[in-house]
Amino acid sequence: MTGEMNVIALGLVLAASATAPKLAMPSWQRVEVTPELGAFYADHLARALRANGLDVITSEEISALLGVEREKQLLGCSDGSSCMAELGNALGCGAVVRVSVARLDASLRANISVLSAIDGAVKAETSVTADGQERFFSELDGAAARLADQLTPKTGGQVRKLFWVPAAVGALALLLGITGEVVAQVTYGQLDSAASYSEAQRLAQLGKGAQGLGAVLFVAAGVGAAGAALMYVLGGPREVTPTIEVAPTGAKVGLLLRW
Repeated sequence: MTGEMNVIALGLVLAASATAPKLAMPSWQRVEVTPELGAFYADHLARALRANGLDVITSEEISALLGVEREKQLLGCSDGSSCMAELGNALGCGAVVRVSVARLDASLRANISVLSAIDGAVKAETSVTADGQERFFSELDGAAARLADQLTPKTGGQVRKLFWVPAAVGALALLLGITGEVVAQVTYGQLDSAASYSEAQRLAQLGKGAQGLGAVLFVAAGVGAAGAALMYVLGGPREVTPTIEVAPTGAKVGLLLRW
């Protein structure tokens, strides 16, 4: 290898993005359930949703922002999609949680739907049934986890299984990088015994090239290890965009990974 070798830098840029819509949860529809208990159940579900990473505006906050009468008008209007859109826009929310709860003999049942604030389409739904208050609270916790799972975009579970690919590439790059460094050191060690100036110059260029290649491979090994770790923990990225920057002194190649 002759001439000056430009080192190619490989990098990862991670861009975080919103993973789920902000939720507005108006007052629940109740059958044989007192307003006080309904409000208490709603508060528990809101806390459970927040514990699962979702941003929720409760009925009390909605009433404070819109007023009780306006809230009732929006929830009671016949044009569901239009009302959901107006409610979502007024609160800065992408979806609305509609819940109906009823006491049936000795049991409690709640039907929960998350509706798009754009077109009123169902984005997620679940239901819970329980005998007794304590069991009902536990079931609401489970419902919050299920809703969060439905509302949070998946990050590539199938891709997660392929985390070994960048790990293997990184390991190979590390092995080749070590080989390049060894070749460079051996070549530099032969300089003192070179038969001529031209031979010494050739050895120096060869050693410099091997050392530069080793440095590139070490960077690639680090990128492979980081990519494998991210794939295993987060799953596959939603978007992969290669980036290339060319300059007179070298080039930079990068990957923009968006989860």
